[in-house]
Amino acid sequence: MVPRYNDNSSFAKCLHRGKEESKFVLVNIQDPNEFMSHTLNRDVWSNETVEEMLKASFIFWQRDDTHPEGKQFLQYFQFVGGLFIKSS
Repeated sequence: MVPRYNDNSSFAKCLHRGKEESKFVLVNIQDPNEFMSHTLNRDVWSNETVEEMLKASFIFWQRDDTHPEGKQFLQYFQFVGGLFIKSS
């Protein structure tokens, strides 16, 4: 399950919002076939302390690697998965 604080707008809009709010953009590209992606959502992103910390300093943008925006991100940044933090 995707965290409730996940930003559903485009990556470009997240970057713009991050700049306006002086926050980093935290990107999490997940493989829906990987069990670790599901445990990350269940055990880490759903933790209240983690959620509060992220909401204070980050714009959280999560996509599956099969989602068009996830694919585009992976191709553009030549990223192989995990976490990616972008300052605005």
